[in-house]
Order: sequence, then structure tokens, then C-alpha cells
Amino acid sequence: MTEKKNGKSNGSGADEEKIVRFPTLAERDRMAREEREAEKRALKNARIKRAANDVPFMNLSKITPFVKFLIAAFLLVHIPVFLFLGYPARHEAFFYLGFVPGRFTGVFGPMPWYAPLNFISYVFIHGSWMHLVFNTVMAMAMGILFERSYSTRTTVIFFFACAILGAGLHLALNPFSTAPVIGASGGISGFFAAAILMLGERGQMGAIGKRGPWPILGFWLLFMLVVGFLSGEDTAWQAHVGGFVAGAGLYHLLRTGRIRF
Repeated sequence: MTEKKNGKSNGSGADEEKIVRFPTLAERDRMAREEREAEKRALKNARIKRAANDVPFMNLSKITPFVKFLIAAFLLVHIPVFLFLGYPARHEAFFYLGFVPGRFTGVFGPMPWYAPLNFISYVFIHGSWMHLVFNTVMAMAMGILFERSYSTRTTVIFFFACAILGAGLHLALNPFSTAPVIGASGGISGFFAAAILMLGERGQMGAIGKRGPWPILGFWLLFMLVVGFLSGEDTAWQAHVGGFVAGAGLYHLLRTGRIRF
């Protein structure tokens, strides 16, 4: 009898070991909270690491090659113009290096041989020290992000394409203007549009990016139009808008593989 009792007891214990135990509701809630907290910590650490890599302003070794070239070119043009040229000569430099729509439409007579070069030369001359500093900082912030994601060759072509298309829109909307357009804002606006799309795709725009990057692009485009209309001829908003739209379009074509630089 004893053996039978022992056998029955052993069988019952084995059956109990085969029972699958599911966590209680409280345990499931606790596990879910722990998982969410772990994900938040991992995301925070990833953002900190990205921030350390993406903010190179104090470390020249982290500035990408084309952005270094832009900064050097800005300074090499700006310093002599503002330190060694008087007021009349400085504005003459603005006129000949800047992009003047009337130069292409016969306002000053036959188009000079150097006029096509102004689609590029206007990028490197700025109207003030504040203008220079602002464009330099923006070029670093947006250009480095783009160049790290693509090659230096692609970055060069992208930047100047946006600058040229920005000047082209300004020419189309102000064909007989005699005021020179100066500054790198057309190309930098293209970088800015690409940065918005890039960060939106990576989910790095926080709460403002919940609906994707396109509403932000639309808002910024509207903002530039409003600022342009309010500022009148003081700001070449057409070049900004042209560069911005060109940047969004070119980045989309690059991202989808429809074009390659």
C-alpha cells in the first residue's frame, strides 16, 4: 500500500510540474512598464550619442570637407572686401560678384561674358558680418548632416544645384531687377529642406514630427513667403524659396534612387 501511495504522490507532482503558469495582470503591467522604461533609456542613450557626433562646432576635425571649403571660401572673400575696400568699392564688388537679373535681360546692354559665373559667385559674398556668421553657422549645422549621409561629391553638386535653382527662380520672378543678390542662402535653404526630410525619416523631430516632415516643410515655405513679402526688396526671398524647394525635390529624388550624383 505504501508503494502505491508513493507512486500516486510522485505522479501528481509530475503533473503539477507540467502546468504552465501565466503571469498575473499585475505582473504583466510591471513587465510592460519595465520594457517601456528600458526602451526610453536606450533611445535617450542613442540620442546622446548622436548629439555627440552631430554637433561638431567645437571640433574642427569633425567638420566635413565641403563644409570646411565653404567656411574658408566665405572668409577669404569676406575679409578683404570688408577690411580693405571702402564703401563705393565694396558695393561695386557686390554688383559684379552678385547675381543681378537685369544683367541677363538686357537692362545693361549685351550680357557680359562673366554673367553665367554669377550663378555661383553670388554664393561666396555676404552683405555684413552678421550675414556671414549666420550663413556659416547654418552651413555647418545643415551641411555636415547632409555630407555625413552622402558623399562629398554629392554634397557639392546638391548645394550648388540648389543655389543655381534659387537664383533661377529669382531671375524668373524679377527679370529686370538691378539689385544684386548675394549670400549662400539659396544653397543653405536646400540643405535645410533636406535636413527636415532626413530627420523626419529617422524619427528625430520629436512631437513636431508626428505627422511627418511635409507639414513642417509647408509651414517653413509659407513662413519664407510671408517674410519675403513683408521685407520687400531687402531680402531675396525668391532665392531662398527656390533653393528650399529645389532641396526638397532633389533630396526626394536622391532618396528614392531616381537620380545619382
